[in-house]
Amino acid sequence: MFLARTELTGRHYKKCNIAAEIWDLVDQLPNVKGISSDVLDCSLEETLYLVFLGFFIVLYAMSVTSVPQIDTKDSDNSKTESISFCSKCCANVDTMDHHCYLICNCVGKKNRGLFLCCLLAGTVNLSYLLYLCGAWAFRSNDCITVIGLLLVVLFLGLLAALLAFQLLLIRNKETTIGFMKKNKGKRNFLTGLAKLVV
Repeated sequence: MFLARTELTGRHYKKCNIAAEIWDLVDQLPNVKGISSDVLDCSLEETLYLVFLGFFIVLYAMSVTSVPQIDTKDSDNSKTESISFCSKCCANVDTMDHHCYLICNCVGKKNRGLFLCCLLAGTVNLSYLLYLCGAWAFRSNDCITVIGLLLVVLFLGLLAALLAFQLLLIRNKETTIGFMKKNKGKRNFLTGLAKLVV
């Protein structure tokens, strides 16, 4: 994004680039008197991108560190049918949706809303990045930039599909595990997916 900004507006890449600012700050620590900052020199679009990115980072960190596991000794005996055991985490999870490899954690009753907010923030962030820099990246003659654009489109599609799937499951009061058990096999999966949409 910052390279696109330099080429599109002619402004220096370090302006509004937090990573470059942190590097400069660490680099200038021996000369504390001469520290200057260009972080405040952001356009509205860049500020929005940084806010979206910040929300995504915070929500991702919260999803990774959330604790959906429960202690079965403390749980109600009437709720035992909603408790599932995750073999990856070696723990019990109330109303387990799935074990997510993106956040390396289980998604269950305690953290499903947080997981959905993380997917939404990631989708908004990548959509906005594509809106800001997609046309420039497509027109560039740089192979690395085009590969970066393709990765953004790929991850945006993945996050949007996961978000849509989770919202459809919630609408139908289902979990991913329950859906997969009901719809084993490719043909049954596609039929089940069609039933979710309708």
